[in-house]
Amino acid sequence: FGATRYETATAVAARISDVADIAGGRAAIVVRGDSFADAVIAGPATFGPAATTGSLPILLVQRNRVPDTVASAIRNLGITRAYVIGGPAVVSDATKRQIENLGVTVSRIAGPDRYGTATALADFLTAPIAIGGFGWDPATVGLVNISDASGGFDAVSATGILGPNRRVLLGTSAAQLPAPTTSWLRARNGATKGITVVGGQSAIPPLVVDQARSAARGV
Repeated sequence: FGATRYETATAVAARISDVADIAGGRAAIVVRGDSFADAVIAGPATFGPAATTGSLPILLVQRNRVPDTVASAIRNLGITRAYVIGGPAVVSDATKRQIENLGVTVSRIAGPDRYGTATALADFLTAPIAIGGFGWDPATVGLVNISDASGGFDAVSATGILGPNRRVLLGTSAAQLPAPTTSWLRARNGATKGITVVGGQSAIPPLVVDQARSAARGV
């Protein structure tokens, strides 16, 4: 633990004995520290590329600033590659440049909202390793309520089943399957055969599950 959430994240990162090496450099995930959505979306990705060892620490930043303790952690961990999850309205370009100024190659993964960011990350995770993705198989995916009303709790729980099995996390609300999630499933052209629904019927009602099934079938 640390005195703040930012310091707690760096304390956890320091306990990772095997930080993932990606494209010849140690890698980390960077998310905004005062909003849960992007952090829980990124959870499964901490398990790294398929058929590799090592974990990616999650480091927290403020919208317009990299806390000093986080900058120190990036140096101490030897991080040379970072994936910023979320658009400039969440983690500003100025913050991205601060990370780059530490000698880190930064890639931003984002969509127009949290559901679009989840599918943008899913695109990255399922892209072949040869072109810079993580090589995850889209045959089975996770569906989790990541709306503000959810508090992010089911998404936290989902990391333990999705990450080790290299299954991407797709987001939904209780009201309906969001358009980015629907489009992502349809675009797989039937390649997604299984959907792991995390959460009870109040979190993801049967109607939403049916919408996801139909989208996966291309309907």
